[in-house]
Amino acid sequence: MKKILILLAVFIAYSGLQAAEISLWPKNTKDLKKWNAPAQMWEKDDSGNYILVVKNDQPGAGTLIEHKLDLEKYRGYALAVSVEIKADNVSKPEPPWLGIKFMMPHTTAGVTTWLSATDGRHGSHDWKPYELSMNISPFLDSAVINLGLQASTGEVRFRNLKAKLIPPDVLRPMPYKLPDDFKCEYSPAVKNRPVRRGAMFQIPALITEKDIRDFAAWGGNLIRWQFQTYKPYDMKYYHQVLDESLAKLKKLEPLLKELDVKVIFDMHETPGGRLGSPAVLGTAGGTAVLDGSSCMRIFVDDFCLNEYINVWKKIAAALKDSGIIWGYELLNEPTAAGQKTKYHYLLAQYEAAKEIRKIDPETPIIVESDEWANPSTFSYLSPLPLKNIIYAFHFYEPGPYTHQGTSSATMEEVKKGNLRKYPSKTFDKNSLRKTVMPIQDFANRYHAQVVCSEFSVIRWAPGAEQWLEDVISIFEENNWNWTYHAFREWHGWSVEHDSDWRNENPVNYNTKRKEILLEHFKKQR
Repeated sequence: MKKILILLAVFIAYSGLQAAEISLWPKNTKDLKKWNAPAQMWEKDDSGNYILVVKNDQPGAGTLIEHKLDLEKYRGYALAVSVEIKADNVSKPEPPWLGIKFMMPHTTAGVTTWLSATDGRHGSHDWKPYELSMNISPFLDSAVINLGLQASTGEVRFRNLKAKLIPPDVLRPMPYKLPDDFKCEYSPAVKNRPVRRGAMFQIPALITEKDIRDFAAWGGNLIRWQFQTYKPYDMKYYHQVLDESLAKLKKLEPLLKELDVKVIFDMHETPGGRLGSPAVLGTAGGTAVLDGSSCMRIFVDDFCLNEYINVWKKIAAALKDSGIIWGYELLNEPTAAGQKTKYHYLLAQYEAAKEIRKIDPETPIIVESDEWANPSTFSYLSPLPLKNIIYAFHFYEPGPYTHQGTSSATMEEVKKGNLRKYPSKTFDKNSLRKTVMPIQDFANRYHAQVVCSEFSVIRWAPGAEQWLEDVISIFEENNWNWTYHAFREWHGWSVEHDSDWRNENPVNYNTKRKEILLEHFKKQR
């Protein structure tokens, strides 16, 4: 931990350097035209500075004021934006990720990520600063700054918006330095492993021997074993469930060896969990947290970070000689982008990986990228300077299509028959190919191995079987390992259920989605 604190001190000392301020907030009537707000929404304070006033008296309505960013001016830099917000009697929003809005939505290959500092914020408070930052990658198509109020009544005021251009390594300095010609290193045994194809399973306590035999009969040979407790703040309970999970895996070890099924041990829940309580989990286009931050506690809390590292030492010691582990997946869907964290999101993974390597020098370690393991974040992902590291992403693009019906609001649209389709005029297989370009670029540049450890489409989405076939075929073209989400978990993702959202029972025939999985599983036999 001493080394971590030294790195933090270096960051604090250096972070004020090499930052160029840029002007975005209006200073005169000409500047106002760059924001899509009517003149009556602007006021001036006693010093003559502009204040944006957003009012709403209609429940469910909303107003978003937008400023489009000129990305060509900012390529190769990080953009850090701050604004002060004052709220007056803002009602609690529904869905819970709306309310007061300070966002930087950005789009890559037709897929938009809503980077937000205020999800779910409501109530009343005096002037308070909020900050966001993002890397302006070469793959970024567009980005805007949004200020406003959504699905809440009340009044919000915005002032003193500031923006700075900062070199990415200053904004989020790496906890290690790579040589200019760095290439990932893999032992011969790992380098020559064939591609594996599988699925994520439900929580270990519910997995049966029959599940594993059935899955192996399908042809699947890789299980993503998700460890979580649903009580990440209770470390005594956390370790109790971890011990039970490890014991269950040990019990199933002979069967897994018999069937040649390998396991990704996925830390689906880190010690301390997240700062907020996500209402929408995953990469579906919204962090959706009740307190404005879905950041993991291990990125901001010394105790949680130390516990995280110690837990991984315990896992590695228990599994290093088992012969069934395909990889240790260090965490699930980090969210640090745009937020002020004490520790770099890769630092936590790096510190855990180093400790694992002291115990287990060979078994691959799986590192996830930022923003819920979003493909676009491979544009600024840095490889770890360790041997046998595999890099993971999750794929649910576009989120509004793959996740329709996973929230109460979108399920109402499903019930009305207002379903999004694939392919569409705005999204098809070519769009999917563009979405993974940052991953291809990363893999080629560093000679890195890649796994998509989670991907899926809701079963009632029109064209789901075509989406599934297109996505898997892209993975196959790139020789990427993959695990579908999920096998016998929630019925919404199940390929053993039909496309009728009303029917929550498995069917006694192979759905088209299941047939696609079976066909691709044949490749590994």
